[in-house]
Amino acid sequence: MSESVFRVLLIEDNAGDAELVKAALAEGGGAVAFEVHWAEALLPGLDRLARADFDLVLLDVSLPDSHGLEGLNAVRTHAPSTPVVLLTGWDSESLALRAVQSGAQEYLVKGTLEGPVLARALQHAIVRQRIKADTSSPEGKIKHAKIVGFLGAKGGVGSTTIACHIAMELKRQADGPVLLMISLWRACHRFRDERELALRNYGRFRRHPAPG
Repeated sequence: MSESVFRVLLIEDNAGDAELVKAALAEGGGAVAFEVHWAEALLPGLDRLARADFDLVLLDVSLPDSHGLEGLNAVRTHAPSTPVVLLTGWDSESLALRAVQSGAQEYLVKGTLEGPVLARALQHAIVRQRIKADTSSPEGKIKHAKIVGFLGAKGGVGSTTIACHIAMELKRQADGPVLLMISLWRACHRFRDERELALRNYGRFRRHPAPG
């Protein structure tokens, strides 16, 4: 049975710490393997994130081009469906709470995690994100109609029938609900103009009745 392979983007400015993370994941992966790609700053990391798919981002909170939760917010903006685990040397409960509230899956402190513990934390973060994505899939949401086009109607006996036939055909082509917007502006103005013309003619008839 082949083992699962998770692609991890490690954004860490310290080369020594990056090597320790790689070694820990290689040692403690167990039934899964971690393919670690290293970027030494936030901007190179975002560039890699834009050009390739990753199962998880392991992000240091203190980088040359970002500090605190700035990096987390940037990664979440660029890849909202990719789980992010923060890696830091600060054991701060308040920062850990704010990180989770901002969308981080985990907040891990450097030097306190052995290989199996780190591997398990990353694997759990990936699984949680995938479960969240499955439960919020479009199948479970209300389908919104697509605005395909506008139909300008001048009124008349057959206008409603034509609109219904067009709506059915658009629904078939759009493969989903369709919102067909019918503009009655011309019909209303035409009715108003004809009404005003009839009133004017009636007024002229009252003033100048036809000879009997």
